[in-house]
Amino acid sequence: MEKRFIVPYDQTLDSNFYMCRGCRTHIALIKDSILTHKRFGAVLLKHADNLVIENPEDYVDIVCITVAFVYCGECTMYLGWKCVDIVDGPSDLFQEGKIALYL
Repeated sequence: MEKRFIVPYDQTLDSNFYMCRGCRTHIALIKDSILTHKRFGAVLLKHADNLVIENPEDYVDIVCITVAFVYCGECTMYLGWKCVDIVDGPSDLFQEGKIALYL
């Protein structure tokens, strides 16, 4: 896994964002979240920065979704997964390109 250029976020009182739990690197704005599931401790995002997505040969098939694991671009800590392919067509919740992060 390669390190990537880290995108800094505007740190004002009006901006709220998710950060890596390991190194506190900015990952996504809270306004980019689609769904937050407190029981599972996860958030579904439509956009995120400062992530490394694994290589296509390492993708995993889960039921009818193909996912790629995502890691922090700074410390390479495992953060969640990204939906890369859906067999039965997009659903209301899971669509290609959406990212699920574990909080």
